[in-house]
Amino acid sequence: MNVKAGDLAIVIHSENGDGIGMVLKVVSAWGRYPEYGFLWNVETPREVRTWSGRMTRFPQIPDAWLKPVSGLPIEDEVTDEIKELA
Repeated sequence: MNVKAGDLAIVIHSENGDGIGMVLKVVSAWGRYPEYGFLWNVETPREVRTWSGRMTRFPQIPDAWLKPVSGLPIEDEVTDEIKELA
């Protein structure tokens, strides 16, 4: 698996080109689909066109088409403390 529920991911492939490069949230597992393998339920920032042609912000996307967005965890605390030099 490339991603897991709760991850932010970037779309790296799409059959119709809609959504490539989009960052989305992986919500939950959908299951297997014969033609595409394992699918995830995701939430997108804008509507995208599904395989059936409908527009939605909550499509199902194959795991193989997603790459996790890595970096600092969202929970990391950032402080604006300035230390005085001795």
